[in-house]
Amino acid sequence: MWGRLLVAFLVLFGVWYYLSNRKIPDTGPTREAAAGATAPHDCILMADKANASLVAAAALVTHPPVYPAEWMHAESDAGAAISAADSACSSSRDAQKALNLMRSTLSDLASAARGEGGAVEVANRQAEIDVLLDKVRGR
Repeated sequence: MWGRLLVAFLVLFGVWYYLSNRKIPDTGPTREAAAGATAPHDCILMADKANASLVAAAALVTHPPVYPAEWMHAESDAGAAISAADSACSSSRDAQKALNLMRSTLSDLASAARGEGGAVEVANRQAEIDVLLDKVRGR
């Protein structure tokens, strides 16, 4: 059973990684980008770093046993990255939405790490976060 769960997680992670890092051909600026709707470069970098920290924290929770010291470190890193991105992305509404989803996902993961459940919507939220971050990037 653990083998199937591990394979399923690796497949989901692989799909997420592929979709997050694929190169989309540049067809020129869109109307939103031309109007200045894309976020500043620092915001994009910080939001991506926060998302990567969240994925790393989620990986700990999905691979039991969850060691408290490792979880506290991952949770602290993800929380700090989200806070840093929050200050860098104050002008981007889509980035703020993505960061709010990251916070609620981190909270659910913390509940799951304590054995209280709560990480049911993590995959759906991650997909929403990816869509919002693509908007922030101007894709």
